[in-house]
Order: sequence, then structure tokens, then C-alpha cells
Amino acid sequence: MTDPSLDVPKQSLSEYHIDNLKNAGDGQLHAMHLQPSRGWLLVGGVAAAAWLLDSVAATMLWSSSIVDAFLLQLPATAVYTRLAILLLATTAALFLFRSLAASQLDRALQRSSKWFSTTLKSIGAALIAVDKRGRVIFMNPVAQTLTGWRLEHAIDQPLANVCRLMRHGKDWDHAAVLQRLIREGTPVTFDSDTRLQNANGSEPNVTGNANPIIDSEGEIIGSVFALHDITAAKEAEQTRIRLATVVDQADDAILIANTEGIVEYVNPSFEKVSGFTNDEVVGTHVNRFRSDVHDEQFFEVVGQTLKLDRVWRGHLILQHSDGTRRQLQSSITPIADVDGNTVDYVSINHDITHELELQQQLVQSQKMEAVGRLAGGIAHDFNNILTVIKGYVALIAGTIDKEDKVSRFVNELAKASDSAAMLTQQLLAFSRKDALQATVTNLNTTINDMSKMLRRLIAANVELNLVLDDDLGCVRVDCGQLGQAIMNLVVNASDAMPDGGKVDIRTLTTSLGTGEIANLEPGSYARIDVSDNGFGMDEATLQRIFEPFFTTKQIGKGTGLGLAMVYSFVHQMGGDIEAHSTPQKGTRFSIYLPTVDEIEVAAKKRPLENIIGGHETILVVEDDPQILDLTSGVLESRGYTVLRACDGKEALDTFDKAGRVDMMLTDIVMPHLNGFKLADQISKRQPELPILFMSGRIDDDSCRDRDISTLADSLLQKPFAPSKLLQRVRMTLDRAS
Repeated sequence: MTDPSLDVPKQSLSEYHIDNLKNAGDGQLHAMHLQPSRGWLLVGGVAAAAWLLDSVAATMLWSSSIVDAFLLQLPATAVYTRLAILLLATTAALFLFRSLAASQLDRALQRSSKWFSTTLKSIGAALIAVDKRGRVIFMNPVAQTLTGWRLEHAIDQPLANVCRLMRHGKDWDHAAVLQRLIREGTPVTFDSDTRLQNANGSEPNVTGNANPIIDSEGEIIGSVFALHDITAAKEAEQTRIRLATVVDQADDAILIANTEGIVEYVNPSFEKVSGFTNDEVVGTHVNRFRSDVHDEQFFEVVGQTLKLDRVWRGHLILQHSDGTRRQLQSSITPIADVDGNTVDYVSINHDITHELELQQQLVQSQKMEAVGRLAGGIAHDFNNILTVIKGYVALIAGTIDKEDKVSRFVNELAKASDSAAMLTQQLLAFSRKDALQATVTNLNTTINDMSKMLRRLIAANVELNLVLDDDLGCVRVDCGQLGQAIMNLVVNASDAMPDGGKVDIRTLTTSLGTGEIANLEPGSYARIDVSDNGFGMDEATLQRIFEPFFTTKQIGKGTGLGLAMVYSFVHQMGGDIEAHSTPQKGTRFSIYLPTVDEIEVAAKKRPLENIIGGHETILVVEDDPQILDLTSGVLESRGYTVLRACDGKEALDTFDKAGRVDMMLTDIVMPHLNGFKLADQISKRQPELPILFMSGRIDDDSCRDRDISTLADSLLQKPFAPSKLLQRVRMTLDRAS
């Protein structure tokens, strides 16, 4: 039975034209939902075979429909004619199929080639294909850009010419690489240390690999290189490493925390400043570094500044792991991501603790100098007055009987004047205006000699311990002033322990480096530690303890000059003193004195002369008329001839008129011409003239060119008693004779 869909209306042969025949065939194909233009792209072998079968069947059906429509019009007796026409139609159909198939395959291959070419151009890696000879047969645009070679110039060039690969400055063995690929089929990998020298002379960093190209029969026909330009990434990584190294090695303490205040990183300098390691603080809150110096309002201001995405700068006090504080000059900066959102805060801190300590020491030194000038001036005037008082008290005492009631009054006057003289000596000590009698000594000797006296000075419930270094070096120091300094420190330590305790005196040799102690040069120092376990001092008190007249003792219990005197004496000897104290734990004072390469020599005691008078001529120069009268009178009472002068100019005139004298006794601080300059001019006139200086104060201007430590044997310090005056005058004359 004939399919109705295949029926062709019977019409006369003359009405059939080729177009109608074609339309009939197309109609049959349409009725079977078959299209002659089937896609060839991305078609595998099985799919291609199915397409061919479908196409052949469709073509045959198409041609059969045309022939059937045509033959139905022929007479039934024309059998051979019908067979011939059928054969001709079949041949035509096969020819038509061949043309159609070739056209479809060509279009499919063109589309596939175009798609493949577009894909290669779109790949981000540089692709270079070489044949078995190692010559370039293909490069994608990325490879052309990377190598600096255009494809048309690179074709058939040796790989080493187009893609010169190097590692650590040396060329890769390109021949060996190609041999591994072509002969062995072994892939090759290029690490991040590989560079490619391109036609432009630059050497970008590359990574990648090379693989053999294998055809359908398993034969290696070439190799393909896939390279990635990592220059930017490499430079970024190197920059990151450099920045990380800079941060790690920075002197400033750096901390990074997130927006919740959780620590994410601290550098080694921060570990040093804070006393905590990176592992101890990462993951903890920044509040652990807060000190009680800053209040909540301070941190609120910091937080508000950061919330506005502004940098906060200021002075921060950090709590160290050992409980001490560090002074920091700080900045805290918000760090934003690519969207502008704050994700971290970085805190950069410069430790200025030592700088502030040096600054405070400088301020303290300047303050001491200013007060010292004032104290020195006062002491000078006091000493002049006391010289007169002590002198006339001594003269009065020599004229009355010891059993007389007045003698007791005179003795009390003498005691009062001695107390006043001691006070002025303390004033002069920290003002650095007194001449010290420095000798080479071992500190252990001085401390041992005064240990019994020290035990009598401290409270009965206070223990005194000596820990002395047997290898301690010698120092040049005024032993009397050193003893006074140690006594002051020990008494203060005892007073700090009303309920009893322990005072330790320790000596040791220490070597100081540059800048360890601001006022001291690098070198070897003998150190004396005086420590106690008393109630200690707070920071505010510790900052003021060396100030003159500053005291924490009750009224009448202290003058505030003891530690000031110690401070001045130590500095005058070329040393320094430090104080360390913790409330309720105790205090330690450390005295540093420079050691000398000399051996201690025991001082020879000079026997007092039995005769303290004489008949020599003495030129006495003093601008204070009361002292001039007193000293002249005392000397004249013992048989000396005295020539008086009230200042340097008058002294020169008097000397020139006299022609020659046996000795000159002169004050140092005088108007017009001080004692040192006067002595220089007199010595030009009479070179061997013995000179004894007297002064209640050695002014800076007066001793600018003098080493005051050499004046011990030629200086009589005011206030002095008449007996002391006579003794020193006699000794000076005898030494010169």
C-alpha cells in the first residue's frame, strides 16, 4: 500500500519540469524531518558514520521520489526505458550526495579550524610548538609577545633562537631538553627561577612545562612548550619578602591588630620592647599592653580618631612583661582593603625611654648647676662670716680660763660655728665648687675602715652586710668625701626600714659601653651598690631625690642636702650615680667611679710641728676686711711680719715696694684680679715664692684653667680656726725651705 505522504499527483509528462521534480524530492525529505545540511563540527567517528548513512538514505529517497513521479507517466511496455532511467537517476543521486558531502565536510572543517585557532589565541599561556628537528612550527599571540618574535619570522627558526631559556644566569641545555622530549617522551618542567631572554633584550621570569606531541599512531612528531610570564608575580613576591624583612629588622616596634583589637603580628623589636614573644601575644587583645598611666578617656580619643580612618600619633606608655613601663612615640594607622574597608591597624612605636632618661638627666644636671651656683655664692659669703666668727671665738677661748663660766658659752659658740661650717661644706659639695683631696685608693679599704662607724649609725634592728670584690680596681677619689657619701646612703637606707631590715654594701668592677650611662665614657669602672629592702620609692619621688633641699623626711629630720652632696661629689670625681627603687621592695643606689692603672699608696702622716710661729715676711691678700684683720692679727701674734693688701692690684704694688717676701697668703675669689692670676704675676717676679690659697668657694671662672684636684696641699678652706691657719702657714714655709 502506498504511503499517502509519498503520493505524487499524476499529471502529464509535459507538465513535469526539473524544478517540480526537485520540489517533490524536497517535500519527501521535509516529510521525514531530514535536512541535507547536517553539522560537521565536533563530530566523532560514530556520529560521522551515522550522518553519512542518514545522508545516503535521504539522497536515495529524494532521488527515488523524483524517479517514481517520472516513471509513472511512462507506458508500461517501456520496461527497459524505465530501467535505464532508474539507473541514470541513481547515478545522479550518488553524484549529488558526493557533492553535498564534500561541501558539508569542508564547511565543518573550516568551522573547526576557526574554533581551534580562536581557542589557542585565547589561552593565557605562551604556546610554542616545534617539530622533531626543534624548529618552531607554531606560536600563539601570547608567545609572540613574550618572545618578541612575530610568527612569520619565527617559523622554522631553532627553538634556542626564539625562546632562549636561562636559569641562574646560565642557558638551559636546549638540545638536552628537546632530546628528552623527542626521544624519551619525558615532560620537562621549568621552575620560577627560569628566565626567558627575548628579542627586546629583557629577561622576564617564566614557569611552565614542555610535553611531546604524539600523533594517532603513537609517534612523537614534535613538542609543545607552555610558558607563563610570572615577572610581575615574582617582583610582587620579592617586594613582599623585602617588606617583611624590613618589618622584621626594623628598630621600631611594630604591631598589627584586626578591627577587634586582636593581635595578628608583632616584629622582633616589639618583642624586645614589650618583653613578650610573638607566640605569646598573637591572638590576644592589645589591652594587655595598657599601663595604668593612661585613663579610659585617653583610649576613647584614640579609638574615635581611628574610627574616622585617621592616623593617631602621640606618646604611649606600654606595660612591659616585667611590670616596668616603656615610653613610646607611637602612630596607629588604619589599613583598608581594595573596597576601602578598614581591616587592620598597624602600630609603629619608637622606644624613647632611654632618650627621655638622658633628657631628664640633662635637666637634672642643669638644675643642679643652677642651684649649685646659688649655693656656692651663699656658701662663700657664709664661710667668710664663719671664718671671722670661728677665728675670734678661738681667740677669746685662748684668753679665758677653762673654769670660767664664760668658757662654756664660748665652747657652745664654737660648736655652733662648726655646725654652720659643715652645712656650708655640704652646699659646696653639690655645687662642685670645693677642691677635693683626691688620692689613689681601693674602695674596699675605705669601706672596711668605716664599717664599724656605719654599724653604730644604723638602727639596732638593721643588719649591715659587706660583699666586696677582691679584684676591684683602684680609683682616684677624695676618701673623706667618699666616706661622707657612703654614710649618707647607709643612713638613708636604715631610715627606710623602721621595722628592721638589711643594708648591703657591694663592690664590683664593671665595663660600660657607649651610651649605657649618659654621663660616662666607655671603659672600666668600680661600682659601689648600697641597697636595702625597705619601703622603696615611687616614680615621682625617684625623679627628685637628687634635688637640693628635697626630702621625704619629717621636718627637722633631714635637710635634703645628703643625696645632693653625694650626686655632686660623684660627678666631680668623674663618675655617676643611679637609683633604682620599687615601692614596698626596696632601693638600690649604684655609684660608678672610673678605675685607674695605679696602685694605692698609704698616706704618710706628717707630725705636727711643735713651733707654729716664725719670723718670715708674709704678704696677706684678702678682700674681706674682717678676715684680713683676723688672719693678719693671728700671724703677727706668732712673730710673723705681715704685709696687708685688700685686692690683687694692691698686692702687686705692695710686693713691688717690698722687693721680696717669704710667702703669700691670698684669697682666690676677689674683684679685679683673682688669686690665681695674682699668683701667676707674683711668680714671674719671684718664681720660688711659696703660695697658700684660701677660699670659701672656688668659682668656675677662677679655676677655669686650673686642676682643682692638685690644690690639696696649697689650699686652706674657709672657715678655718687660727690654729689651722698657723699650722698650714708653717707647713707651706717649711716645704719651700
